[in-house]
Amino acid sequence: MSLTTSASSQARRLTVTLLSTFAVTALSAAANLATAADAPATASVVVKYADLDVATPKGAARLYRRISIAAHEVCPDSDSRRLEDKMAAWSCRRQAVNRAVESVNSPAVAALVKHARLAAAR
Repeated sequence: MSLTTSASSQARRLTVTLLSTFAVTALSAAANLATAADAPATASVVVKYADLDVATPKGAARLYRRISIAAHEVCPDSDSRRLEDKMAAWSCRRQAVNRAVESVNSPAVAALVKHARLAAAR
């Protein structure tokens, strides 16, 4: 998985990119379409956040929500009922969120991720 951040004079944005090592497994395992010989594909979503002040709780929460939505677009749930497929999609989203949050370099956004994970562990 790769995540890049680009800053322009117009707007701040980040691109959540997922190498298909995870995407092909998560999305195609149920349909048995992926094979070891498949060429890697990528999926990405641009998340713009120039309109947000990520140092504030409200701005950080909005960016975290945008990143989470983008991660679900890049790593959607499979239609499979197999636990392995569900776990692959979950792992893919978690890694995509982690990379995006790291690239933003905002303690407020990072704290939200940590809080969400602690709440989910209860």
